Amino acid sequence: MNIKKDNIFGFFLWFGLVSLILSPSVSTVFSLPRLDTSLMPFYLLLSLSLIFLYKLERTLWNFLVYFLLLISFAFLSLVLNFYFPAFIDVCFFSFFLFLFLFTALYTRQNTIVKIRLIIFVLSFLIMMGFFSEVLLGIQLVNGNDQLEVSEGAFKGFFFNTNDQAVVSTSLCAAISFFYIINESRTKTRMFGYILLIFLGVVIFVSASRAALLGYLLTVLLTLFLNSGKLMKIGYISIFSFFSIFIFNKNLLIPLLNFLSGFSWLERSIDRFQLALFSLDEDNSIGYRTEIYQKFFENAKVLWLGYGPRNYDSYFKEYPLSYSLGYTNPHSFFIEIYLAFGIFALIIFLLFLLRSCNFIMLSKLMMSQKIFYFFTIILFSWLVWIPSSILRLPLVWYPIFLILIYAISVDQIVIQDSKGKKSDKAFI
Repeated sequence: MNIKKDNIFGFFLWFGLVSLILSPSVSTVFSLPRLDTSLMPFYLLLSLSLIFLYKLERTLWNFLVYFLLLISFAFLSLVLNFYFPAFIDVCFFSFFLFLFLFTALYTRQNTIVKIRLIIFVLSFLIMMGFFSEVLLGIQLVNGNDQLEVSEGAFKGFFFNTNDQAVVSTSLCAAISFFYIINESRTKTRMFGYILLIFLGVVIFVSASRAALLGYLLTVLLTLFLNSGKLMKIGYISIFSFFSIFIFNKNLLIPLLNFLSGFSWLERSIDRFQLALFSLDEDNSIGYRTEIYQKFFENAKVLWLGYGPRNYDSYFKEYPLSYSLGYTNPHSFFIEIYLAFGIFALIIFLLFLLRSCNFIMLSKLMMSQKIFYFFTIILFSWLVWIPSSILRLPLVWYPIFLILIYAISVDQIVIQDSKGKKSDKAFI
């Protein structure tokens, strides 16, 4: 039997993606250890073996170098602070390497079709988990007692609603890029908008104010980039109108009171009202602010980090009020510095800059380039929302998918150019 290499790459990728989403629920239902966590060292070993044994395109190496250096410093942080849970956390964090590499190899042919399928399946799984809890009252994942279905917190296959909102918002960016922007077929665009609407419901009910803002900006930019001049003016006018509505308490409070009458929206509305009218009473804002303030008050250079979820030594001089901040600093930029050190942070930032430079010089359309730069900004915004993204690799995925697509477009253009030159030579 002749098995294509793409099918092998696809098998591992699909298994990794699906198990990543479903494992928390399978673990809850069957009282088993998480399958995805157990497999993370295998995924890392598989990725490293493939990198050094399989011939890869030079353009892939332009990014793989940054990933390998970042993962190297992540493991170096374990030298002075080794303990097995930290090792597993680093392996889980390193799953982004597997995502990038196997997606790139799997989608080398029929790139846009396979990427759209990946986005749809991930979106469908998230919506299936969310609406199963909303409509059927099924608790899919056990976690914090305050984040149970009985408390109006619908988190689907995730441990908390913030993680669900962040991943959903990230996928919305991917949907906009691959289904809507510069797409000539109406059916494909409409299908993309339908996915955006359903994931918008997931994000709204998840009650993450910052994720909802990211979602709204994603939708607005999508509409703006995918419309003519008159429609652009129309969208700006509509947005201006609703902006006035949002900041008018006399109009907004009756609407929020009406929506809070629906039991499945009550928690979300309460959190939005807290942010709009009683921000000083929002413990979430105060807690995060303290972490960021104490981080700078305790500022010191970390050549190597403390390893994952082990940051109490950093805050010794000015300790935190809540011990959770010693393991989950609610900012990936801070977390990568505390866990893996200053070199890891610099490498991460250099990757973001390198990717922007690559996209700018690529053969993508200008609207696609603009949206990629927005995706980087969105990523930088979203990683401040969850307590940690060391185990939330799907946040990276829109960036990876667009980079892989841009590489594919560039290669097609180069091949077409070579073909035309050979045709001229033949003539």
